[in-house]
Amino acid sequence: MAKSGTKKQHYVPQLLLRRFADAREALQVYDKAADRTYGTKVRDAGHENHFLSIPELDGDEVSLLTSLIHSFSRA
Repeated sequence: MAKSGTKKQHYVPQLLLRRFADAREALQVYDKAADRTYGTKVRDAGHENHFLSIPELDGDEVSLLTSLIHSFSRA
């Protein structure tokens, strides 16, 4: 996976999370999988590292994608 660029990428926009936070940008988060609630900061909620990053492809994968694109462009 490409590791350059932004690491912490939010799938819940911070501007929306701030609407639920206090003046210190702290909010309560519910972890459904663990069935627990905990406090965190807006910058640390609703994100994954490299969530939107595109993995690097090797030569075989590039060839496959190129052939697929060409086959769809002829249709």
